[in-house]
Amino acid sequence: MPFASIRRRSRAAGRPTRAAAAAACAYDLATLIALLAAGALLGALWLLVRTDGGRLDAPSADATLIATLCAALLPAWAAMQGRALWTRGRTAGGARLTLAPTALPAPGPRALWLALHPALLPAWWWLLMAALVAELWLLVWAFLALGAALHMLAVGSALLALLRPGGAPLHARLAARA
Repeated sequence: MPFASIRRRSRAAGRPTRAAAAAACAYDLATLIALLAAGALLGALWLLVRTDGGRLDAPSADATLIATLCAALLPAWAAMQGRALWTRGRTAGGARLTLAPTALPAPGPRALWLALHPALLPAWWWLLMAALVAELWLLVWAFLALGAALHMLAVGSALLALLRPGGAPLHARLAARA
């Protein structure tokens, strides 16, 4: 198994090491990329079948269907990660590496902890895309500002994890203060 040595070192240290945390993030990102690539591949195959191998123009209904289904993969992946975080306190990558679960806060702060978690960034960006399509400009600006702030939190948490691997990430610190 490729993660076996990372697991051993993390268990020996008694906390997630930098390599274990990075590998868990890489695993989560790889699952998102694989899901999006599979959706794009299925969409391309569907359009090739519907357009006689590309000889005909794609009907707008088929193109809309494929775009909608591919866009729906973002919140579906985020929902999968959100469920894992809510119930187990770790993402799918953390579970794969058998990292120790995060101590879950009470249900009230847990909802804020989950909303601020970097694994749910695709859901926030999907909400931004939905607001753009609906031309709800106030929501567009709100989701854009929120997405930028959450990205800064994620980058700050990543830097903090490099400096202090055992420290609590920024989203957990904010949720604990609420």
